[in-house]
Amino acid sequence: MNTKITLFTLSILLFIGCSHQETFTHTIISTKGIKKAEIAYVQADGSNFIHDLDTGDVMIKRVEGLLQIAVRDGGSTSIFNDVPAKYINMDA
Repeated sequence: MNTKITLFTLSILLFIGCSHQETFTHTIISTKGIKKAEIAYVQADGSNFIHDLDTGDVMIKRVEGLLQIAVRDGGSTSIFNDVPAKYINMDA
């Protein structure tokens, strides 16, 4: 009986703690060699998030599906297509 109560209590606690994290923090430590740039995260539905590429924390809301990431530095742009959301949905 005690085992059943313990398992029930443990399953309730695990269920309560399994909510999805909704915001993530990406920390940019160094931009050495980059004078001025911005990074853009573009989702399949066309919504996007643009942030200056500078040292510090960037707060990002949970995204779904594949994304396109563009880094614009002066007159050039580097584009990374079909980046899975799992690489954005993490604290890094």
